[in-house]
Order: sequence, then structure tokens, then C-alpha cells
Amino acid sequence: MQKYLSLSIFGLILATNWVLFSDEAGGFKILAPQQMNTVSKQINTTIGPTTIHTFYTLPEPDSSQYFSVSYYDLDTSAIPLTDSLLQDLLWAIKSELLSGFHAVEAYSTLLDLPKGKGMLFRAGYHEATQVMKVQLRIYPPRVFILQVLLPHKIALSPIADRFFDSFEYLRN
Repeated sequence: MQKYLSLSIFGLILATNWVLFSDEAGGFKILAPQQMNTVSKQINTTIGPTTIHTFYTLPEPDSSQYFSVSYYDLDTSAIPLTDSLLQDLLWAIKSELLSGFHAVEAYSTLLDLPKGKGMLFRAGYHEATQVMKVQLRIYPPRVFILQVLLPHKIALSPIADRFFDSFEYLRN
């Protein structure tokens, strides 16, 4: 009981100090443990070049935690985005993230979003000492990747859910 009480108090204290971050170009807002930094990177994909915009923070004093929102736009001029294609894209992004971290998936579930498609998954990596929780959201043509990396000892705290639940897409 004491363990669960301390986790909820920890989550409450952490959540009260969070800041609202918004990005007009990306069309979203989210609560984060502190102000986010930004980086953009041009990549080549099978459907052409695109720019990934990433906003991230490593909260102090515990920089073993990482929170990020990345987004990019799909070029939909050549292909129609069917529900099946969007679901395949979710699985492909998840597979790439798991592979990139050499992570072992714990669970995944598809999400019904009011304006798009989504997926939530959790995985362990770095010899199971770290946990990755990821929420993928597709609001065609925009793809969002919300990611929280935490030490295993606090992976069940509510901070990842607070981050994910506060996300709001501001466009139709």
C-alpha cells in the first residue's frame, strides 16, 4: 500500500509542475515536465523526402527520463490513405522503434481516435532497465510519435499517461 501511495503522490507532485507546450506549425499542444527543445531532420523515405520535427525534454534533476513529440507529413498525392494502409503504417513505425532500441515489446493496442488512427505500446530495453512507452497518432497526412522513456523502477507511475492524455491535435 505504501508503495502505491508514494507513486501516486510522486505523480501528483510531478504533474503540478508541468508546462503547456504548443507548436503552431505542428498544430498540437501538450503538457510536458518542462519546456521542450526542438530539432528537425530531413530524411528519405520510400515515398520521398520528408522532415521530422521533434520536440523533447530531459527533465531535471532526473535526466534518465525522456519525453518527446515528433511529427512529419506523408505525401498523400500518389496514394490514397485507406484504413488498412494507416494500420500497416502504425505497425511499421512500431517495428522500426522496437528494432532501433533493441526493445522487447510488452504489449500494444490500437487506439480509436476521434480524428485519426492510433496505437499505444510499451517495451523494455537496455537489458530491461529502461521502459519505452509510445503512442502513435495519425491524422492524415500528419503522423505523430509521442514517446516516454523511463527507468524501469518508475515505469508504472502515471507520468507517461499524463503526457499522452494531455496531447491535443488542433487541426481538423
